[in-house]
Amino acid sequence: GPEWARASFVYAMSTLMGAVSFLPGGLGVTEAGLIGGIKALGLLNDSAQATAVTGAIRLTTLWFGVALGGGALMGFRRFVRRSDEPGG
Repeated sequence: GPEWARASFVYAMSTLMGAVSFLPGGLGVTEAGLIGGIKALGLLNDSAQATAVTGAIRLTTLWFGVALGGGALMGFRRFVRRSDEPGG
C-alpha cells in the first residue's frame, strides 16, 4: 500500500542526504533523515520505535556491506600472497 511508497521515499531521500554530506557512509546524516522522515510521514510516531527501525535498516544496509567487503578483502589478500609464492 501507500506505506511502502512512503517508506521507500524516506529511505531514498535519507540515503541521498547521506551521500551529499560526504561523510563516510553518510553516518549521522542518514540516520537523522530516516528517523525524521519516518516520524514526519507518520509511519511510526514513537521515537524509540523509529530509532530501532533505523538501527535495523543501517545494520542491514551499511554494516553488512562493510563486513562482506572486509571478508572479501581478506580473502583476496590471501589469494594474492599464494600466487606470489614460487611455484604457486
